[in-house]
Amino acid sequence: MGSHPSAKQVSRLAEAIRFGVFELNTVTGELRKHGLRIKLQAQPFQVLSLLLARPGELVTREELHLKLWPGDTFVDFEQGLNKAINKLREALSDDRETPRYIETLPRRGYRFIAQVMNAQPPSERSGAPAMFAAQPDSGVTASPQRTRWRTPALFLLLGVMVLLASAVWSRWARQQASPPASVTTAAPIRSLAVLPLQNLSGGHDQEYFADGMTDELITDLGQMSALRVISRTSTVLYKGTAKPLPQIGRELGADAIVEGAVFRSGNRVRITAQLIDARTDHHVWAHTYERDLRDVMGLQDEVARDIANEISVQLTPQEQARLATPRPVNPDAYDAYMKGRSSMQVFNDVGVSTAIKYFERAIELDPAYAAPFAGLAAAYSAQGFNYFVPPREAYPRAKAAAAKALSLDENSADAYSSLCWTDVHFDWDWQAAGRDCTRALELDPNSPDAAFTASDYDILMGRTDEALVLLRQSVERDPLAAGSHVSLGWGCFESRRYDDAIAAFRQALALDPMDSRAWVGLGHTYVEKKMYPEAVNAYGRSAALKNYTEVADLGHAYGRAGERDKALKALEELKQLSQREHVAPGAFAFIYTGLGDKDQAFEWLDKAYEERDTAWFPMIRVNPMSDPLRSDPRFQDLIRRLGL
Repeated sequence: MGSHPSAKQVSRLAEAIRFGVFELNTVTGELRKHGLRIKLQAQPFQVLSLLLARPGELVTREELHLKLWPGDTFVDFEQGLNKAINKLREALSDDRETPRYIETLPRRGYRFIAQVMNAQPPSERSGAPAMFAAQPDSGVTASPQRTRWRTPALFLLLGVMVLLASAVWSRWARQQASPPASVTTAAPIRSLAVLPLQNLSGGHDQEYFADGMTDELITDLGQMSALRVISRTSTVLYKGTAKPLPQIGRELGADAIVEGAVFRSGNRVRITAQLIDARTDHHVWAHTYERDLRDVMGLQDEVARDIANEISVQLTPQEQARLATPRPVNPDAYDAYMKGRSSMQVFNDVGVSTAIKYFERAIELDPAYAAPFAGLAAAYSAQGFNYFVPPREAYPRAKAAAAKALSLDENSADAYSSLCWTDVHFDWDWQAAGRDCTRALELDPNSPDAAFTASDYDILMGRTDEALVLLRQSVERDPLAAGSHVSLGWGCFESRRYDDAIAAFRQALALDPMDSRAWVGLGHTYVEKKMYPEAVNAYGRSAALKNYTEVADLGHAYGRAGERDKALKALEELKQLSQREHVAPGAFAFIYTGLGDKDQAFEWLDKAYEERDTAWFPMIRVNPMSDPLRSDPRFQDLIRRLGL
């Protein structure tokens, strides 16, 4: 079993750290590639040392702030860290989009994803246990989402030799005390898809319950930061499918599949779940759970916890605590909440209004149940953003509901996600937005809603690269949902990466040819590329035909193309529509911008500002379609009023 390593041995072992073709010496402060020294400034070197101290683990921006910029302001830290990471990537010839060494976890921090090895000379290995032995250089991992390196933490935080010695000693002792692991050729499971649970409760009127249980399981698993969980909007496409599981795994990019069934009888509920390695079609695990419906949240948490244990997902202490403390819930309240979530899938005025009634019923039955308040917050936000209800009425309700949810459950990721949306799109409270968006992603790293809102915030703050990383990760988690590709398309459009935007919108339309958001995004992008006939065609293909937004889009495109008569005709049509229904002021501003009439454009933009018109604000700061107005002092005044 080998002798115990001394503190001196541990110190010597940590001096040289090797990854790929690089070697870092923590004592001399040198980085070498193929033995040749590479110039690296002090702060990038310290960042690299901190990342190498915890390979495969998240090192948060807050940790880096405290250790490396403890006396600076937040703005100086942001600029300093971004500069240090860029210098570090330059030294390592690494790429943000397809990293080999340093993975960005937007709004959270960074993770070192390459295989890391101790590089001490052979003469110093003879008395050390096998866990300290150097290994041949096997290069760099090709897929951070699919690989979890388990190399022991043998590395030194700069200048803290005693702490490192203690950590390595503890890890070595645990390994010596553990029984030998079984030999397996299967790669670790790091991505998971939960297929819709089969409804065994009877008629179609119970489908909402099985679907809701599926959603809750996905949510619980999605809160595990070490696991990539495919979103419901992609997995729901496989409801009732006869496709082989390996094929489903390949299509979703999932290492493993969870499938099962739900049976409900009165206030008793039973779940049968099984886990299959999609790469080998190997049955890994199965179990049946049965509880009283009052303890259904505990049942869901237990299933998620067992799956995590089975595939050796390392949970943080916070994640363990959240899964260990479920509260009982009134069965009828839970039932109403599930019906509300089901109604929200019908994303129109009627569907959202119906969902609100179910959430209110759940609250009436169980006022201490946090989830319906979070559901209300999402529903009110949807009403405001889509003008089902005037924004000035809807968003304050959303904010109040989210605050109530958090007073009942401080770890409600859905509530933080709704708060983040309200901060960005209604309150324009950028300090709160930064805090709430970060917290939403900490609590649920797999949430597409939180990722989309946080990406909007990042783009507004000028962090377009981080925003696009976040959106591309969402596409990986929701590959078959048109919405994830649409969100990526808008992020690319607002970042002025027009060809990438077109590719994303076309991919969305390949999945759903009737997605109006994709057609509008494609039309906007074509306008910016001065492809006006293509833009007009795209707007005409929108599923929302004769909606006032399409009239405004066409009017803007005609104006930009120099077809003034057609633009004025669209403007007249918009005025007629406004006599029969509410038309957001930004729609008029949009046509006047295309016509080049700045005075009228700013007159309507002032009205849009007062109304909190989410079609224009706050993204007017970065939206390329605002460019014709950008040089006008009145535009800068609008940006100032936005606090940007």
